[in-house]
Amino acid sequence: MNNKKNDIDTAREALRQIDPAALDYETWLKVGMALKSAGATLDDWDAWSRKDTERYDGKVMASKWQSFHGGKVGIGTLVHLCKEQGGRIDTAPQDPGHGLDWDAEIGPRRTATPEATTAPAPEPTPEPVATPPPAKVKGRWQTQAITVYLYRNAAGELVKTQVRIPIVYSEAELAQAGEGAELKRKTFLKFYAACPDADTAPLTWEGLHNRSCWAEGEKNLRAGDFAFDLGYGKGRRPDPLYNESALAGMDPDAVLYCVEGEKDADNAAALGLFVTCHKAAGGAVKDAKQWEPFTAGRRVVIVQDNDKDGHNFAIEAAAAMREAGARVRVVTPPGVPDKGDFSDWLEELRRREPTIDDAEIRKRIEAWEPEPLKIIGNSTGDILKKVQAEGPDDPNELIRHRFLCRGGVCLFAAETGVGKSSLINQLAHYFALGLPTLGFVPKRPLRTLIIQAENDERDIAEELSGITTLMDQKSHLAESDIAAALSRVTIVSDCYNAGGLFSAWLNDQLSACEVRPDLVFIDPLFAFAGGDVIKAADMSQFLRECVNPVIRKHKVGVILVHHVNKPKNERPGNLESATAYKYSGSIEIINMARASFILEADPAAGRGCFILRAGKRGQRLGWNEKRVKWGDDGIYWEENRDPLPERLDKAAQDKRKREENEGIMADRARAVAELLLPGEALTQTLLQSRMTGKGFPGTTKTQLAIIQKGIDLGLIIQRPPDPEKGEGGRGISTVLARGPEPTTTDPL
Repeated sequence: MNNKKNDIDTAREALRQIDPAALDYETWLKVGMALKSAGATLDDWDAWSRKDTERYDGKVMASKWQSFHGGKVGIGTLVHLCKEQGGRIDTAPQDPGHGLDWDAEIGPRRTATPEATTAPAPEPTPEPVATPPPAKVKGRWQTQAITVYLYRNAAGELVKTQVRIPIVYSEAELAQAGEGAELKRKTFLKFYAACPDADTAPLTWEGLHNRSCWAEGEKNLRAGDFAFDLGYGKGRRPDPLYNESALAGMDPDAVLYCVEGEKDADNAAALGLFVTCHKAAGGAVKDAKQWEPFTAGRRVVIVQDNDKDGHNFAIEAAAAMREAGARVRVVTPPGVPDKGDFSDWLEELRRREPTIDDAEIRKRIEAWEPEPLKIIGNSTGDILKKVQAEGPDDPNELIRHRFLCRGGVCLFAAETGVGKSSLINQLAHYFALGLPTLGFVPKRPLRTLIIQAENDERDIAEELSGITTLMDQKSHLAESDIAAALSRVTIVSDCYNAGGLFSAWLNDQLSACEVRPDLVFIDPLFAFAGGDVIKAADMSQFLRECVNPVIRKHKVGVILVHHVNKPKNERPGNLESATAYKYSGSIEIINMARASFILEADPAAGRGCFILRAGKRGQRLGWNEKRVKWGDDGIYWEENRDPLPERLDKAAQDKRKREENEGIMADRARAVAELLLPGEALTQTLLQSRMTGKGFPGTTKTQLAIIQKGIDLGLIIQRPPDPEKGEGGRGISTVLARGPEPTTTDPL
């Protein structure tokens, strides 16, 4: 009895120092719940509420008091609010809450076990909380608002506690954080601590930081998400869902609501809804097997937070639930502000309608309709206006003239052993100074990251030696310029990461760079793709789902170094298409790339000579192909400007052959014209029949070409038929006649 009296006295003392006008609606309700848990009366709550003269409504006091169930919120909340407003409480009682607020000086307490609810349990001596250790990030830990959420499995066993610790930043720190300030203000440290006796023993700072509570070691104690070792966590069974023990007994026809966080879940559960969280550590719960016991055949409503992450988490969880057999719809609380959640909606509703009861709130939630799908994008007019406003100079351009831009991919391929690595090294080092090389012109000096898997350090050193020789002796660059180029190119060798692991590793590499690179070479594609390059699905997943999001996030351009197929017969048609077929593997590789170029041997020019062909977007470079060759005194590349007798001879032969063909066609055209009698006109079909009868060789196509040649030379005239001469007939619009004989003037 003395314990109960102490609770009432403490509650009333805290209440005396709390201003109700400074609280929002939800906190005002929690004060009432805490008072009822402590044994205070409706009169205590009513008399205190009257201090808020603007919002006080005596009509709802009794109904709200009746709706409170003891034990949901304890008087620790009153102590916390009192101290938050500058008051002081010398003693603090037990707080039996579910989501528990930790006082700055008093450790949290848990409710007694169900068997002990018939009589008050002896209260342990309050245990002081130690000063929190230094944070690993700027700002201080706000110990007054620490919250603990309990996770129980379907059997009701406590297997996880989540401790949320808000971080408070000074104005100076927020200003220094810049555009990330808003995000940092809302950051929480999420610690997953294993506390099997959390029902009976207080969780203190010493207990929280006891290393036996963590699956990881002290080196991993940082802001982030942690698993623990009770058969759950990383590499073991998945964590239980929040409120899983309550879900196990759901009626098959009941609707399951899923919100993003535990606070939202507690507020929804207080309304009488079956609810859990669709987001766990690091993202949405995407395992269909984890949802199946609770969602198979059930109606599920996912209430998403009103922001991009909330939308993505909801979509991922919905996909997993549907796979588990659930009927799912995703909704956003109507009128909730940007970045708002279910709790924000509920608080605003109660502020606007203070007399609304839980039954009416449930009806409104049940009436929520899923949002219609929206096309997220810009109109073509908006895009045109934006680009016109920016002007002709594209800030994302890397290689002129928009051959390659930030976020784009270029594909470069050649046969094995021809010097692909030395070529990309040369491009990177000239680009570092903003200088053109081999027909490629950078927009500005570019920083480059080369990720390669085939060359050792001495191979790389040999290539660099050749490139510096070229820069010194051929380009006549100063030593300081060469040193600057070498400092702006970074080479990373990796033989371990492929597929999805590579994209995560690439993201880490780009995030770790003190100065962001402009251009990234990946050499070769085979080493990092992780899948079968022949399969379009594998290449699409790697390039479009793994690599593309990373390079767009970090705003870098990428050049993929690849191999070509073995030589085979050329395919006729468009040069870009013909070039595309030469890349080894799926056509999806060239489909995904925005630009491409290929290096091929030039046998007519001799050993070490090649043709650099521009494929996709090659017209932007201003050339279709360039003749290049190996350097004479080092490992480097240069344009091949020497005359090529063999090629010139071939060109002359081709010209003579064309001239011969022209002469042959002209002679045949004269012979065909002579088949037409003076004054005679024949249809094209009749003239072809006469040609065949006279033994003219060739197909119909060749005959038509000879006739057209005669028309071009004026030997044959094409005119409308003359009905008075009996020419033409049904469907005949033109006839052919012999042209006029050339006239000459006799000087005598």
